[in-house]
Amino acid sequence: MLEEYKELLKKTGQHLLTGVSYMLPVITIGGLGWTLAWTFGGGSQAALWKLIESVGDAGMNLFIPIMAAYVAFAIADLPGIAPGLIAGVLAVDNGSGFLGALLGGLLAGYVTYTVVRKIKVADVWRSTWITFAPAIGTFVVATLMVFVVGPPVSWAMDVVARWLQGISDVGGALMGLVLGALGGVDYGGPLSNVQFSFCLAAMERGITTPMGISGVVVSVAAVGMALASLMAPHLYSKAEREYGKTALAYALIGGFSEIAIPYAVADPIRVTMGCVVGAMVAGVIAGAFGLTSPFPGLGVTLMLVVNKPLVWLLSLATGSVVTALVVNFLKSRRARPEPENEAA
Repeated sequence: MLEEYKELLKKTGQHLLTGVSYMLPVITIGGLGWTLAWTFGGGSQAALWKLIESVGDAGMNLFIPIMAAYVAFAIADLPGIAPGLIAGVLAVDNGSGFLGALLGGLLAGYVTYTVVRKIKVADVWRSTWITFAPAIGTFVVATLMVFVVGPPVSWAMDVVARWLQGISDVGGALMGLVLGALGGVDYGGPLSNVQFSFCLAAMERGITTPMGISGVVVSVAAVGMALASLMAPHLYSKAEREYGKTALAYALIGGFSEIAIPYAVADPIRVTMGCVVGAMVAGVIAGAFGLTSPFPGLGVTLMLVVNKPLVWLLSLATGSVVTALVVNFLKSRRARPEPENEAA
């Protein structure tokens, strides 16, 4: 039995990639909906723009639960989907966000796998048990999410939020450095959400520099990693190289950092280090030159609304190139993967 679970644990990377692959179309739709609604609708109450904004809201609200559901599915097959989906919703509700959903998806998968396959019932009840077992798994995982995962992660997010509030009056390069670090470290996860929430709160008080910085930082990881895979294709698997060809367009249009998640899942330490450094560089440039944005946005459409479009472009280009160079340098210092691994 232990060997069976060891084999499952060895496939954790594959399980996470499955969740990401199902998540990407949802977040792409959500990001584009938000961008179109805010950039061209400008908060209009017209039916068309409200519809587009609603589509964006739906995509951005659903992508975390969808990811958790299919991480669990990769482990426990169909019975894992409902527990994983509910774990993802709870992660959003308790503030643990992307990271909490990853943990929740894994927990839901392992718990449901155990309940379905290891608890023996009479053959006559087997079909009923497969239907009922996910409910047991769901309540077990929900308890863990609410009482074990959620509180410490939410506490950590509150600490970061208070710290950000403490430096809100400093502005400029230091603000860019901090917002860049938070925006580059977890690909739209809890820290990125704390950063974005702070920027929204500042914008409501008429302080628009944080939102200008955030509008650049959010795109650095995605653009930088797409560039990285194109600049040094020999450092990436075949799947990553193919993904990079379309990811660059998605990154420039959609502009959200979650596009970089497939790269981060495959090589989390090196990719995250590069994304953080690049985002900090972009944030410092944007903050130093006083880039502002009157409302949230993503991608190249932000150039239409920021006060200094050339600064936005310079910040994004510099930060993205730095990300690509740092990640590729770090990857080049390790042993090359075997050819069969690259074929994935």
